Amino acid sequence: MGRVRDDKALLSVLHDDNTTSTDANEVTFGANWHFWLYDLADGTASELPDIDWNAGAAYASVVDGEPQMLVPAGDYASTKLYTLKTDGSVTPRLKSNGWALRIFGLDAVP
Repeated sequence: MGRVRDDKALLSVLHDDNTTSTDANEVTFGANWHFWLYDLADGTASELPDIDWNAGAAYASVVDGEPQMLVPAGDYASTKLYTLKTDGSVTPRLKSNGWALRIFGLDAVP
């Protein structure tokens, strides 16, 4: 998926055991994906269970030094924004209806 820090990368992993369907489209394009954090230094990976099962896609950017991820639901009917902390924990930030592709920073007007 991509590097999120100098020593970490994010992987989107298909879990075909998360469904009983045998239809390739339903398995591939359903909520059967989970994100894993891969340590580039030691080659280990850990699942990020705080990110919901999803369609396998993510749109990432860095805001205030922390990776932010827009993750669509399995049916693309909604999108959640998550912050990935330096300790590997995940904080859900907001949920939007539909499929969101970009993050825009908004500053308060003084």
